[in-house]
Amino acid sequence: MHIDALFGEPGKNIIGWDLIEVAVPDLMRVAISVPAGAISSSTLLKRLRSGSRKNATYTAFRAVGRVIRTVQLLRYVWDAPLRRRVTAATNKAEVFNGLPQWFGFGNRGVLADNDPVEQVRRWNATRCSRPR
Repeated sequence: MHIDALFGEPGKNIIGWDLIEVAVPDLMRVAISVPAGAISSSTLLKRLRSGSRKNATYTAFRAVGRVIRTVQLLRYVWDAPLRRRVTAATNKAEVFNGLPQWFGFGNRGVLADNDPVEQVRRWNATRCSRPR
């Protein structure tokens, strides 16, 4: 198996180095304009989206994004400590997302009624029916 097969179909999802090279002046102008306050980031995004794929600057930024993504993926594959940090952070987020389910009780944590008396009755019924 050739390594190119890992990166998609031939001719698709390739980094457009020529496109980036031609668009460097425009990309630099944009990169300087946003922090300088000449254009807001929201206005820039609106302008880039307006022409979508036909906009040369939009296409160049997409190509730069592919470069950044590829570099990050290669760093992830190469760097074992980075993989461990990413895995630890991902696991921490997954545990946090499971916290509301851990707090839930009866009917998978869904309270069907807004009446506190009915909620207590259902909770007691669920508690009594559980095997111990």
